[in-house]
Amino acid sequence: MCYCPQLEPIIELANYQGNFTIYEEYLYNVFLESLFSQPIYYNGLPIYLKKYPVFRDKESSFYHLTCKDFNHTNIEAQREPDLRRCERLHWIKPAIETNHISECHQTCFYIYNKEVRNKTRLHFFNPQDRYMIVLEKRETYYLLITAYYIEYENMLNKKIREYEDNK
Repeated sequence: MCYCPQLEPIIELANYQGNFTIYEEYLYNVFLESLFSQPIYYNGLPIYLKKYPVFRDKESSFYHLTCKDFNHTNIEAQREPDLRRCERLHWIKPAIETNHISECHQTCFYIYNKEVRNKTRLHFFNPQDRYMIVLEKRETYYLLITAYYIEYENMLNKKIREYEDNK
């Protein structure tokens, strides 16, 4: 169940009889159709994704949006799927494109800027659904950095404090 009315229910691996190969192909089609084939927009600017390096015929961004954090290794084959990210992949587009206050009549996503390595990152934070989307501001577009489910209570509390400090 999700609290934001613009977000559809999660799509679980169990819906595919536990067959990860079929599930991953479904997710890849969601990725292509909703995020990669044509840009989505935020504040009039397109949002782009990283294509390279391509691994198993899929773009880098696909793995970044469906696998556990792999900042410590750049070895593509060592990426481990994160089912919580996978289940919510189809949330990214509606979360970014929805004006949550007027369309949902509530604030589902809190939006704030944070400086990371001398770049401005825009965070879409939904504490009720425990979900975070991060865009990086470039001159004429945004780059989709990541999106993930906030699994642990201490991390959720940290993100709440981060939002309070940066709003």
